[in-house]
Amino acid sequence: MPHSKYFVAIDIGGTNLRAYLVETNGAIIVHHRDLTPSPPSPTKVINVVDNLLRSDHRYQDASALIVGVPGLVDSEMGIVRKNSNLSWVDVPFAKLAQERWSRPVLIENDVRLHTLGELASSTAAQNMLCVVIGTGVAMGIVVNGQIYKGSHLIAGELGHLTVDTHGVLCGCGKMGCLETVCGVRGLSRLYSQCSGDIVSDFPRQLIDGLSMGNTCAVEAWRYLSESLAWALSAAIALFDPEKVIMGGGLGVFYPAWKEYFWPLLDSYLIPGTLRPQILPSALGEQAVTYGAIYLARSAGWMET
Repeated sequence: MPHSKYFVAIDIGGTNLRAYLVETNGAIIVHHRDLTPSPPSPTKVINVVDNLLRSDHRYQDASALIVGVPGLVDSEMGIVRKNSNLSWVDVPFAKLAQERWSRPVLIENDVRLHTLGELASSTAAQNMLCVVIGTGVAMGIVVNGQIYKGSHLIAGELGHLTVDTHGVLCGCGKMGCLETVCGVRGLSRLYSQCSGDIVSDFPRQLIDGLSMGNTCAVEAWRYLSESLAWALSAAIALFDPEKVIMGGGLGVFYPAWKEYFWPLLDSYLIPGTLRPQILPSALGEQAVTYGAIYLARSAGWMET
């Protein structure tokens, strides 16, 4: 068990990489961010994290790290089994990171960490789905108050449901995955194909276009809404959650979901059943860090 008053939470995303210094009383005291390197090899990612950790001397006093990584993460073995957006396969990331930093390293799927953060918040429910839409699309599943991972760690891979058999190739190797439509990159591609514009500030550019009635923005958002409503209605039919939490880079634009997405979702749900309460995440960019705090508390690293 760590004996320092600090630990570090790392959030590795397809676009950004964030480091947070957290006190064992749960206070987040330092935050640094950099771009995820391209190509994002494990060594390059560790180098960027290393630079962030060297940017403030207090990071050096932390006695452990908890790292959120997208994709299929075997937290017990410390291995990233597969990550489509980072192109990692069977990467022993916890071992590599521990060798570099000489401190204990725990890794977990980033959306499951996000979901653990939601479990510790006022929005928690015993049966809940947490849908995170950013570079990719994924879903955390809570059943009877416990995170559900599935038998092969793929539970919640909502982004890799096929929504268009004639769609584009996904990083996972399949055609027409939800992620190719709803993820930030997929939406950016749809918007650019329609408008001919170079996307410079996405998803803000899309949201601003929606508010002004931009035809291409509306068309891209309708396609997203149709595809996500179909996929999420299937998840709701399977898990019957009390709440669905929307988070991530696109999920935070909660008001934009009401006009197109909600009516479509209602039309796909089983007639006569109740729609779960759909709420925006209140955790913002720090969602993974709150999940890391939850995990650290479970591991006995936190003050009681």
